[in-house]
Amino acid sequence: MSFLSDLKEERRQRRYIRKMHRRGYYSNFGEEKLTLEYLASLALPEKQKFAVDIAAADGIGGSNSYGLFLNGYRGLAVEANTNLFAFMSKLYRSLPDVSLMRLFVTPENVLQVLAAADTPKEFGFLSLDIDGYDHFVLSELLSVYAPVLICAEFNEKLPPPLKFTIKYDPKFSCNLTHCYGQSISKLYEITERFEYDLIGAEYNNAFLISRRYNKWPALSAAEAYKAGYLDKADRLDKLSANIEFEPAQQMSPVDAIAFFQAKFVTHAGKYVLEL
Repeated sequence: MSFLSDLKEERRQRRYIRKMHRRGYYSNFGEEKLTLEYLASLALPEKQKFAVDIAAADGIGGSNSYGLFLNGYRGLAVEANTNLFAFMSKLYRSLPDVSLMRLFVTPENVLQVLAAADTPKEFGFLSLDIDGYDHFVLSELLSVYAPVLICAEFNEKLPPPLKFTIKYDPKFSCNLTHCYGQSISKLYEITERFEYDLIGAEYNNAFLISRRYNKWPALSAAEAYKAGYLDKADRLDKLSANIEFEPAQQMSPVDAIAFFQAKFVTHAGKYVLEL
C-alpha cells in the first residue's frame, strides 16, 4: 500500500471504532448484554474472569467478548482472516491481558491453542462462531476445559428437532452460504454429554451454562428456539435471508429434512442432517 492508502484505511478504521463505541454495544443482537448480566449474577472469582473468543473477526463489530475485555477480563481472541486479525491487533493494543492468535481453530488443535494462552481449565466465558464444524470443536474443547458460560452460534434456519452439523474436514472453507454450523438441536447434545444447561437463545446464538453454576430454568432446544428466535417479531427483518427457509417451520420433521436436503444439494456429503 502507498502512504496515502494507509492513511485512508487508518481513518476508516478510526471512524468505525468511534461508531461502535457510540453505539454502546458490540454484539449483533444483544448477546453482549445477556452475557454481562449472566456473569454479573454469578459473581465469579478473579481467577475465572477469563474469556475465549474463537473466530473473533475484527474483535469489536459483532463481538460477544469485547465488552468483557473492556471490563477487565483476561483472555484469548482467535481469528484466521489476515485482514481482520490485523485490525484486531491494532485495536487490542490497549488490552495487554488479551492474547491474540491468527489461525484456524479445529478439533485437532483447539486444546493446544487454549493451553498456549494459559487458559484456566475452568474459565468464565467462551464465544464460538466458526460457521463450520463448530460442534466438533466445542466437543473437543469440553473434553478438557469447562467454561462457565458459553455463547455458541447455531444455524437458526433449521428448527428443532432437526440435528444438523457440518462434518469436520481439515480442508473445509467457510463458503457454504446457508449450509453452515450446527442446529440448536445438535448443539443441545452438548448439554447432555458435558453437564450443561441451555438457558436461552438470542436470534442465532444460544447460551449454555455449567450445571454447577446454573440458577436459571433449563430449557429444551424447542423452548429456547421458540423464545429466542421464532417469537422474535423482527427476526426476518434482522435475518432477511431466512425468508427462503420459512416453509420448514410448518413442515413435519421428515418433510423438513427433505426440504433442506434439496436446498443443500450442492453440499451433499459435507454435512449430517438427522432426527
